[in-house]
Amino acid sequence: MLWFLRQFTPALMVLVCVPFASAAEEGATEQTILRSRYVLSGEAGPLGYTELTEFRRHDGSVSYLARERMEFWGPVLDRFVVLTFDARGGFDSGHWVATSAYSPHFSYTFRHDGRVIRGDWQGDVVGSGRTEVPASPESPLLGFWGPLESLLLSAFDPEGPREQRVEAVDVEDTHHRLLTVTIEKLGKEVIRVPAGEAEANRFRTERFGATYHWVDDDGTLLRWSSENDTYRWELEHFPTKDLLPRHPAEPVANGEYEVTRDGEIEGSVTWSIGKETND
Repeated sequence: MLWFLRQFTPALMVLVCVPFASAAEEGATEQTILRSRYVLSGEAGPLGYTELTEFRRHDGSVSYLARERMEFWGPVLDRFVVLTFDARGGFDSGHWVATSAYSPHFSYTFRHDGRVIRGDWQGDVVGSGRTEVPASPESPLLGFWGPLESLLLSAFDPEGPREQRVEAVDVEDTHHRLLTVTIEKLGKEVIRVPAGEAEANRFRTERFGATYHWVDDDGTLLRWSSENDTYRWELEHFPTKDLLPRHPAEPVANGEYEVTRDGEIEGSVTWSIGKETND
């Protein structure tokens, strides 16, 4: 992980359980790709998932691609999020594209120019706009929920006090803003998630409400939980270089085409791409 280059602690290696390979070990390979998967649940049962792909490049830079389905925003939000960090661990750029019943299309691009994080958005409901906030490249980012939001733990100093405050940047949808976030290390406990049972370090973060993160000794995020456990992400597949299995009924992608005649919209056609299996 990028923050692993700045200081070592298991909490700073969130979402990764495989150490960096040396240049000699990698040989001519320019990047290592790791894939993991999280199940999203709520009080009423399963609500979606996050498939996380990490691209580790030979120069030390890292990108994350999250493919997500969240069945509680819009009422369903399908989202692709990309975050890239440079070799020093500083935020470089990000982008997400989302569709929902509320808004058939929303895209949001944000990047750091060394002084300011700047964002541009375009959506069917909110229209277009720009925003910016002064911030250092090392400022942790907020606003994603689930596994990507646990990147916030990179700011926790393992040699510091049990409770610490950090200045983070909220890049949620159509705004950027600085927020003071409290990170507290609560201790260890054994938890069971779909991927198995493991001992985990438990962290509590506080901004508007409390959020909890469980990270094992290898640095892999096992569970993320919102206040009162209303929503939670749990690890289903540990990070691996292999392709992850996919449920045959789960669409790979879906969307909607507008049907027009002489420039006038007459209706729409929904579409989806699935994956065949040989059972």
